[in-house]
Amino acid sequence: PAPRIVIPYEYFERPTPGMEHFSNLSIRLLREAGVPDGSIFLWKVQSGVTSTADEMRALALYAQTFAHISRIIVVTSNFHSRRARYTANRM
Repeated sequence: PAPRIVIPYEYFERPTPGMEHFSNLSIRLLREAGVPDGSIFLWKVQSGVTSTADEMRALALYAQTFAHISRIIVVTSNFHSRRARYTANRM
């Protein structure tokens, strides 16, 4: 299967006026970088994600749902990398 970029849907009860939704921003930036739409997947879990742990649970559910996945690469900022690694290793 072709590589796919999975973006867990970020949930906000009250979005900040004038601020672009992070999930939409991610998709827009990927498209601007030349990533084809067929490689971008917005994963909408029931309640959305509001934390690093939610994102990891959503990715684990995605991997379980699509059995052909053999590897997941988590892309995050330098600031969040330790927390993301710590959380992923405990899932």
